[in-house]
Amino acid sequence: MTDDDNNKRPGREGPAPYESEPPKKSKKLWIGLAIAAVVTLLVGSCAWTFGGLWRDSLERQTASQEFIAAYNESGLPPLGDTIYHSDFGATQEDLDRIADFARPLGEAVETGPTSCNVSVRADTNPDLSGKLATCETPMVFEETNGGITLVWKLEDKMWKLYFFHIGVEETPSAETAPPEENAISARDILGKDEAD
Repeated sequence: MTDDDNNKRPGREGPAPYESEPPKKSKKLWIGLAIAAVVTLLVGSCAWTFGGLWRDSLERQTASQEFIAAYNESGLPPLGDTIYHSDFGATQEDLDRIADFARPLGEAVETGPTSCNVSVRADTNPDLSGKLATCETPMVFEETNGGITLVWKLEDKMWKLYFFHIGVEETPSAETAPPEENAISARDILGKDEAD
């Protein structure tokens, strides 16, 4: 007598309940679990990346405000300073010209909130690749409005100043004539007789 014959009892078909195999899991369940795992990984990695960019943005805001405060106090750091990125494209002469340009503006009367945008770029040119933080700070001077844009680039796990720009709006100074004296009327264009 074989084992199969022992399992078969008269009046009963198939194995006893304690001898049965567990039901097989459906393929749909495994596919659903795999999709849920992939979605969880994607959402988690996006949240992790966004959190890192947000942290870097806040860090660069503080560093930009400190740089502007130090600039207002003692001017721009000399070219060999460790704050500058190795690819910083200015000479000491350029820095001196910027200081000469900004000196007549004086210290800012009002400084707005600094906003930073952190981005990661990939390019075949390594100079254009990397993590960059572009920070803009609006400023109001005595005679004009303007702002400072600082671009920070990550180098050897340290943020370095890669580029900066001081921009101002052109507004009339106190010595210029009032607008009505500078305006051109139809009489000036057409001639005295034709305008009447």
